[in-house]
Amino acid sequence: MQGYLTLQDLYTFFKEVHVLWVAMGEYADLDIYDVLDEIMDMVKPAQPGRITKADLEACKVAGTVFSILANVDQFYQYNYRENFMHQDGEEG
Repeated sequence: MQGYLTLQDLYTFFKEVHVLWVAMGEYADLDIYDVLDEIMDMVKPAQPGRITKADLEACKVAGTVFSILANVDQFYQYNYRENFMHQDGEEG
């Protein structure tokens, strides 16, 4: 065990989400590395390209990160979060 996640590790997790994303009929040209870069931006790891447990604890968005990497429905909600915020605002 290395004690951190690399971009390759993140790619391995998100690759399956991407397959399901395309199967749902969403845009197939979604660049996996754009999503992974966004995750790195969210976490802001102390050492670029390596996410440690301490990085996840410090970033306060670990739940979102794991949801994006593990669940296509959660990624869908994350990807379209601005649309959902607008819909919530319209209901009130």
